[in-house]
Amino acid sequence: MVSCRSSLEVGAPIDMRVRVFPFFAQPQRETIFEHEPGRRLCYGLPAHASGALESRRCHEVEALGPARARYVSRFQLSGWLAPVIRLLLGRRLAAGFTAMSDGIQRRAESMRGR
Repeated sequence: MVSCRSSLEVGAPIDMRVRVFPFFAQPQRETIFEHEPGRRLCYGLPAHASGALESRRCHEVEALGPARARYVSRFQLSGWLAPVIRLLLGRRLAAGFTAMSDGIQRRAESMRGR
């Protein structure tokens, strides 16, 4: 994810620019499913009536003490198109999710003590 914008209200859109392929960031619009400020954010593609595809990405933060926290990211992909998406984009999606999680870690560590 290169950028995103949302009100973070449940049911609202989250407009993102994602880089699945090198040298190109494409627009992606998903929906906010859950938001507990400072603790949990879930968004994705709602189930389509055809059952073709549904996705859900959740980010969770848990305080472990005054200066420590645990970040957990989960991604679910379902529907009859899911195996095709995994085959075609699985490695790229995994690399992107890892890069995003690494960026979140760097940002959190840079804010330590503020």
